[in-house]
Amino acid sequence: MSWPEEVSRLETSSNGDSESSESEGEPTSSHNGVTGIYNMGNTCYMNSAIQCLSNTKPLTEYFIEGRHKVDMKKYTFAVFIENFLL
Repeated sequence: MSWPEEVSRLETSSNGDSESSESEGEPTSSHNGVTGIYNMGNTCYMNSAIQCLSNTKPLTEYFIEGRHKVDMKKYTFAVFIENFLL
């Protein structure tokens, strides 16, 4: 299970009704932690870098607002070569 699926499941379970054990002095619910991005072999270092960068607010907003699409159109390989040759 990937981390978005785990977060969704945890949010859903925390919003639902759960049995309360307050009378026994125990916490009302317990959750396992979120594990992170799925590791496909030797991608753990890349995944940790992505997780760090995704918690950088300006970078996250850059992608959420779609500004990366403008830059992708502006800085395509063809434009790069054209500017390099001129």
